[in-house]
Amino acid sequence: MINHFRSLREIGKYVAQRSGNYCKLLIVEINIQKQLLINRLVCLAIFCIFSFLSLVFLGIAIIFSFIDTPYIIIAAWAVFFLYLMVSIIGIYIYARNRSRKPPFYEIEKELKQDIEMIKDLL
Repeated sequence: MINHFRSLREIGKYVAQRSGNYCKLLIVEINIQKQLLINRLVCLAIFCIFSFLSLVFLGIAIIFSFIDTPYIIIAAWAVFFLYLMVSIIGIYIYARNRSRKPPFYEIEKELKQDIEMIKDLL
């Protein structure tokens, strides 16, 4: 019984010591996630704005190139399908390059390791 209380006291000390580490790690993780979100939003905004503008001007140029020909309808549909393909490619690139780790992965991993260690001690 006394050994059980000693192990509980040791676990309590360990948990108290690690809680400070968890707080520090949580602050670091929050800062990392905030920076990643800001970077992604800025890059995505720049990409979207310039892609949109370049595609609009490209579409207008293509359509105006065929304005006095019987192929203007075909040119308009070609511009539409060009826009559709660029959108699909953009979504594919974004999905492929996003982070594979979920937010707060490191703190979750540390907590799981400590819970497993505490289970082993009990």
